[in-house]
Amino acid sequence: MLLSCFCPPNWRIPRLLNKQFLATIELGLNLKTVLAFLKLEAPPILPYFTPINAKVIKRTSQWGQAMTQQEDTRIRVGVVGFGNYGKAAAKAVGKCRDMELVAIFSKRDPQKLQNSYAKVYPTDKVAEFADRIDVVIICDTLGTKLQQETPQLAQYFHTVDSHPLRGTPPTAEEVEAKRQLRLEELERMAKDIAQRQAARDAAAGVEQAADASAATPDTPPDTNATPATSEEENPDEGIHEVSGMMLPAFIKEPVFQPVYQAFPDYFAAVDQAGQSTKHVSLCAVGWEPGLMSMFRIISDSLFPKTKTYTFWGRGISMQWSNAIRAFDGVLDAVAYQVPKEDPLTAVLNGEPIYDDSRKALHYLECYVVADPAYDKEQLREEIMEMPGWFADYDTQVTFLSPDEMREFHSRLTHAGLVLSRASTSQGVNEQIKLEIDMDDNPEFTAYVMVAAARAAYRAGQAGWSGAHTMMEIPPIWMHPDPPEKLRFQISGS
Repeated sequence: MLLSCFCPPNWRIPRLLNKQFLATIELGLNLKTVLAFLKLEAPPILPYFTPINAKVIKRTSQWGQAMTQQEDTRIRVGVVGFGNYGKAAAKAVGKCRDMELVAIFSKRDPQKLQNSYAKVYPTDKVAEFADRIDVVIICDTLGTKLQQETPQLAQYFHTVDSHPLRGTPPTAEEVEAKRQLRLEELERMAKDIAQRQAARDAAAGVEQAADASAATPDTPPDTNATPATSEEENPDEGIHEVSGMMLPAFIKEPVFQPVYQAFPDYFAAVDQAGQSTKHVSLCAVGWEPGLMSMFRIISDSLFPKTKTYTFWGRGISMQWSNAIRAFDGVLDAVAYQVPKEDPLTAVLNGEPIYDDSRKALHYLECYVVADPAYDKEQLREEIMEMPGWFADYDTQVTFLSPDEMREFHSRLTHAGLVLSRASTSQGVNEQIKLEIDMDDNPEFTAYVMVAAARAAYRAGQAGWSGAHTMMEIPPIWMHPDPPEKLRFQISGS
C-alpha cells in the first residue's frame, strides 16, 4: 500500500522487484519527493540519489524502460528439426527471458515427439506460422535437407542455420566418371561370378559324364572342366541384379551423394530468398564456423601482421559424423577431430611450424556401425575418399558393434583453440587466445544459434535483409540486454 501511494501509476512493482537496483533508485526518488513535500527529513540512503547523480539515474531509467519494453515484446521462435540440436535449441530458448518458443517442427511423427518445451508439428506446416513466428532456428543438420529448407523458410521468417563452410561436392562430370569406373569394376565382378558358376556347372557335368561312362564306355570324359574349390562349394546367396548383372546382395552400385551444397551457392540461394521478402538469414552459425570465426576476424584485425592457428578437438564433430551417416550401409557413426601432437605442442611453445594446413594439424578418427549386408572394406574406402571431407585428411575408420558404440562413444564432447600471434615492434610480441571446452557439442552449438536468432531478429528490425554470417553482425545484437544497459555496465558507474 505504501508503495502504491508513493509511486507513479506506471511503475510496475513486480518487474522492479526482479530488478532490485532499479527498484531502489526509483523508490529512493519517489520517497525523497514525498518527504520534501511533507517537509520531512530524508532517510540516510537518499543522499546518494541526488542531482549530482542525475546522469546515472537517467541512464538507469532508460535501460529500465528498454527492458520493460523488451519483456513485453518477446521474440517468437520456432525450431525446425528435433534431434540433438533441436532438443538443445528448444531447451535454450526456454531459458531466455526475451524469447518465446512457439512451435517445434519435425519430419518424424509429431505424436511421438511431444515434450515439455512446445508442441510439435509436421515440417510441411511451418509456413502456416508465418504470422506467429519471428525467427526459426533450423536444426536439420543433414545438408541435403538443410540446403532445400533454408531458402524456402527464408521466404516466411528470419532464419538461423549451421551450414558448414566446407565440403566441395564433385561436379556432375566427376560423379558420372566415378560411376562408370564402378560399373567397370562391377562388370569384372559379374564376369568372375559367371566364370565360377560355369566352373561349377562344368564340374557337375564331369561327374555326370563319369557316371555315364560307366554305362557307356565309348563316351570320353571332359578334360577341360575346372575342379570345384571350397569357396565354390558355398555359392553366394541373396544375389540381385545391377545393370543387367546378377551380383551378391552385399555388392552395391554407389552413386556419390554430396552431403552439403557448396557454401557460396547455398549462401546465394538463401540471400536471394531473404532479399525478396525482407528477411534476415544468419548462415553457418555455431562455435565453428561462427564463434571462432568471429574471434579470428577480431584478432586478425588488430595487428598488421598476425599469424593465427586453429585446432579442433579432441572431440566428436556433428558435421563430420553426419557426413558418414549419409552413406548407405552406415547404421551409426561418430567422427573425432584430433589435433596432431607435434604441431600443437610447437604452437603452444611459441615454436614455428612450416605447414599449418588442416591436414597437417589434424587427423580424423571415425567409428562406424555398419549394416552386416554391406562390404566393410568397400564402405571404408568410400568414406576415406569422400571429396572435400575425409579425402583431405589423414582418416582412420574403425568398425564397431552397436554395444561398443554406445559404451565408448556416447559422450558428445569437443574442444577448440584459436591462437593469434603478432609482432607490433622489434622484440615486442602479442598473443591472443580463445579456448573452448565443451561437455556437450550440440548443446553448446544450440546456445550459439539461439543468440544468433536474437541478432537476426534485431537485424531485421534495423532494416537488414538477405543472408549474412556471424562475422558480419554487431556482437551486441546477440546479447539479451539492450545497448543502453550494456553501456551503463561497461562504464563502471
